Amino acid sequence: MEKGVGRQNSEWNRLQKGRSEQIITIGDCEVQSVDKFLDDLLLPRDFKDFVKNRKRDIGHDIYIFEIELKDTKEKKRKYKIRRRILDFKELKDKLVKEEKKGIITKWNLPNFPHDSDLRDPDENLKLLKIYLTELSKCDSLRMESIAFYDFIEYSMIPVSEGSTCYKQGFLKKRTGGRYKENICQVYCGTICRRWLNRWVLLTDDGIVYTVNSQSTKIREMLLFDQSFQFLTGRKDTGTKVGITLITPTRKLALKANNLFEAIDWVDAISKVVANSPYTSVNRFFSYAPVRKENDLSQCKWYITAEHYFPDVCAAIENA
Repeated sequence: MEKGVGRQNSEWNRLQKGRSEQIITIGDCEVQSVDKFLDDLLLPRDFKDFVKNRKRDIGHDIYIFEIELKDTKEKKRKYKIRRRILDFKELKDKLVKEEKKGIITKWNLPNFPHDSDLRDPDENLKLLKIYLTELSKCDSLRMESIAFYDFIEYSMIPVSEGSTCYKQGFLKKRTGGRYKENICQVYCGTICRRWLNRWVLLTDDGIVYTVNSQSTKIREMLLFDQSFQFLTGRKDTGTKVGITLITPTRKLALKANNLFEAIDWVDAISKVVANSPYTSVNRFFSYAPVRKENDLSQCKWYITAEHYFPDVCAAIENA
């Protein structure tokens, strides 16, 4: 067996084991009109004005679902996802493709509501919640499906304790953009302009991407600091669904699949900039905030080595 194939199988087995121990709960949900949806978002003014003139590209109503993931170790994670009826229909088509490929069992799939039943927004919300809840209880789908977990924004990328995950999902990433590149990298990034599909995870620490949601091999991580900036819009990114992240190490060009996804990502990035302790001005102009006394990363100063070795010995004994 090839080394790469063995690694993929071990990662897939670990993924299945983690899924079998999880409990997925669909919590509170709500429906918003496009106007209400846009008013609640934290978007740059220029981008918000641009979006309001293109409401037809977004859709009619936005459905918001609270997802709760709980494993056997009693670790919980709560977050919200925003979806349209179009997104649910795309999920249904992907599940059908997985069924045809033999990835999931056909008779375990719940029936998707008919178009004639999806007329009233409040009634649609009830039907979509029932559909999503039935999917989360389907054992074959929870163990084997990739499309379902992509839909609820869950991946194998671990989130460090104390960090907040704001959003996950697929984005197209443009090659190049690093400040130190060789001739080949400059040629591929500037001349070829290749766009690669990558799974992106956004936390208050930084942004991480991998090849897909099942991979644990992080291709790159860009950490946030006070100099972090992001650009949106056709003028600055070359496309109406583009997002450009500017960090001390790279200028990363990203592109969403549609305007709705771009809005969702820009809102998440704006919230990170507003809430992350690394993007604000800290004491002594440090990139890191002042730690709390009960923080796991608490530091201790040693003026001399008198108390250093006893503390090392105590730490080793308690390990």
